[in-house]
Amino acid sequence: MPYKHNDAKRHHFKKHTYALNNYREYNQALKQRGRFDIWISEEIIHNWQHDERVYDGTGSSVKYPDSTIEACHYIRLVYKLPLRQAQGLIENLLMKLGMDNLQCPDYTLLSKRLKQLNLTTPRFRKYEKSDDKIAAIAIDSMGLKRFGKDEWHQ
Repeated sequence: MPYKHNDAKRHHFKKHTYALNNYREYNQALKQRGRFDIWISEEIIHNWQHDERVYDGTGSSVKYPDSTIEACHYIRLVYKLPLRQAQGLIENLLMKLGMDNLQCPDYTLLSKRLKQLNLTTPRFRKYEKSDDKIAAIAIDSMGLKRFGKDEWHQ
């Protein structure tokens, strides 16, 4: 047998065993790994879109303020999504939050407004993965805060 030729001369290590005393907590910790939380402040939700738009002959006022466009852009950057998939994610988030009266800006509008705001819009490919260093995100009136492991553990 060629694989067991020097079996007596090799180092033999015992298989490490873990004593599991708290299965309920261990199971809950494993389930928490898949948890998906996004906090959006009340100010952003309240100012998500302008229902009363002004038509004064020089063009109507914008339906979505800059804060909404930036929030959509930051969510897109965190998850490295193309524009259409980001629109789908944000629409799903608004639906899950119970805000059916709010809409996500269309991906074409997002692209145009991001250019007006001078925000760079990277192109994400299928093989690119999301940033593993980010543990949580929070969106409020000041913008997006990305919490990594250092801030998260504090």
